[in-house]
Amino acid sequence: MAGGKKRSRKRRSRTRAHIPLIEIGTKCRKRIRQLFKWAGFQVIVANDNFKDACDTYRYNHPGTIVVEGDITQKMTKKRILEHVEKRKIGIIAGGPPCQGFSLAGKRLSDDPRNFLFKEFVEMVEIVQPEMFIMENVPGLLSSSGGKTYKSIIEEFGSIGYKISSQILNSAEFGVPQKRRRVFIVGARQDYNFVLPPILSDDMSFITVKDAISNLQHIYPINTDILEEYPEPETPYQEFLSGIMPPIEFINSLNKRNAMLSRSLFNFAFAAE
Repeated sequence: MAGGKKRSRKRRSRTRAHIPLIEIGTKCRKRIRQLFKWAGFQVIVANDNFKDACDTYRYNHPGTIVVEGDITQKMTKKRILEHVEKRKIGIIAGGPPCQGFSLAGKRLSDDPRNFLFKEFVEMVEIVQPEMFIMENVPGLLSSSGGKTYKSIIEEFGSIGYKISSQILNSAEFGVPQKRRRVFIVGARQDYNFVLPPILSDDMSFITVKDAISNLQHIYPINTDILEEYPEPETPYQEFLSGIMPPIEFINSLNKRNAMLSRSLFNFAFAAE
């Protein structure tokens, strides 16, 4: 670690996962899968229709069953449910395709991808998890003049789930990327999903430099092979390499935010 004593590269042990979870539309999100594990969930089965994503997921998570196939097909649903059996599922998590809702796209109201959330609703109805999490682009809330979101609330309400939602920016939670997404959370009991940001100012956000400053320069003619991951130089790099546990990383973000607030206060006070 730059500027101080190097920390051991030994990875910390994690809390053993125990709450069953199903992931639909998984892509190849290794870090998301790891976050579930840290939170105490065990992903028992994951699904996607993209072969490369499924292959990557299998490679990263050999202990999780991956069902490759179109979720609109009965056989795909049957294969997923075979692995669920009679287990009580804690959460179903997923993100139906968002191209039809994206503000960057044409936002066609008759885009067939806009209705794939109904397949998600069907899986929730069959499995009956305690909660579900559905992620999408913020444009979903305003799609078709808000009718799509209203339809989602009604669909889940008809099977006994109460909905709350919030638009989150990944940069406000320690990710070196500004990415806004709406998270729709459903539960059988009253539950108001409110997640306050950890980092409240652009100046406190994790940067690309924080993330990859320790990577060596590799040129097209360079035939060297990187044998070992470079020594971390920042808390974020320690977190990614497994040296720093999640709670310690979150604490480092809180300290980062507090230090910026004090600096801005001192600057404003001095200016007076």
